[in-house]
Order: sequence, then C-alpha cells, then structure tokens
Amino acid sequence: MKVRVVSVQPLYQVNVGYIARIAANFGVTKLYFVRPRCRILGKKAIMYSKHGRSLLESAIVCGSIKEATAGSIAVATTAEKHKGSMSFFNSIGLGELSASLRSNGASAVSVVLGRDDTGLTKEEISECDYTLSLDTGRSYKTLNISHALAIILYSLARAPSDEMAKHASQKELERLFLLFGSVVNSMGHVRNKKGVVRVFERVLSRANLSSEEVAALSAAFSKNKK
Repeated sequence: MKVRVVSVQPLYQVNVGYIARIAANFGVTKLYFVRPRCRILGKKAIMYSKHGRSLLESAIVCGSIKEATAGSIAVATTAEKHKGSMSFFNSIGLGELSASLRSNGASAVSVVLGRDDTGLTKEEISECDYTLSLDTGRSYKTLNISHALAIILYSLARAPSDEMAKHASQKELERLFLLFGSVVNSMGHVRNKKGVVRVFERVLSRANLSSEEVAALSAAFSKNKK
C-alpha cells in the first residue's frame, strides 16, 4: 500500500521541513501541499527537512484536497472528535486504521494534515474517507502536525502487508458507489442526496466487503436503475 502525505495550507517553514523529513523516514515517496501559506522551499524548510530535502523539492502543489488525494483513500487528521453527525465523518481509531485500509484493498492512502494553526474545517474533513484522532492527554489534545504524522506513519509501517487479499478492491467499490449515486439521484423524495451517498460510501468502506458481495450489490443497483 502506497502512502502519500498531504499538508493543507502549511504556515510555518519549520513544520514543512519536519513533514518532509518524517515522510522520508518512513519511505513516503509523494508529498503534496494544498495552497501553502509559506515558501515550501524556503531556507528554514530546507534546513529542517534534512535528508528529506529531495522529497520536499519534488513535492506537488495543489489547489484542493480532492486534487491532492485523487486515486487514494483520504484520511483526515484532527484533534477534535466531532460528536455530531458521526456517520458523516467516519471516525476511526489508529489501531483500526491499517486493518481497515488493507481489508478494503486500498492500494494508496493519503494522510491529510490540517493547518498548523487551525487544522481542517468540517467541510474539508467531510471530503475525506476517514477521520483519525489520536488519543492524547485530556488537558492538551493538540499535537504538532509533524509529531502526529510520525505516529501515524509508524503505525502504518508496522502493519502486515498480506492481509485480506480477497476483499474488494477500491476500483470495485468506486463502481458500486457510482451505481448507488445514480439510484439516489433518481429519487425525488431524497433531499440530501450527497449526504446519503457519502454515508453509504463510508459504511461500505469500513464493511470489509468481498468482491462477490460488491458484485451482488452492484447487480441489485443496476437492476434498480433500469
């Protein structure tokens, strides 16, 4: 499973450098920055990147999270656990993350880091497939984004590489999601169509479906569409 790191609007060059360094430590080969607010190749960024400098120099700057995470399962990181509308945020624990990604046949995952100062908005979190919060002390929950990244990448690196090979691939799931979306869009009585589709996607993403199960659901929705 390939891992990419996506940093949203970083403000401080020091953190940019540390992100590149930590990503290099764990063999990450793709680094993305969404609308950075500092020079990602500034003097301090390069200095703190150490041996991650080449990764920093090859980083891709994007205009949106959607663009940066295309073709991967996006995992939003946040210090705040949103208790309201939990199904829309698909919260997951660090211990569950690797197993869920691998059993879903994920070939690529994007770890989405929020802003140094304000993190990710609820709207940005809702664009991602999973929401990950790290358990810390109750009095001070917010980790530096580079520290959080190190913990997450360490957890992903420790996961076995041969889990659940028979589960449905991401492409199979995406085809099913498109079929379901077409069905929902044809239903006049459903008001929040996007919300319904998003919940469906997230429920199935953590359901560990087999290829056969996805095929059966796809057949049902195809018939319904006709």
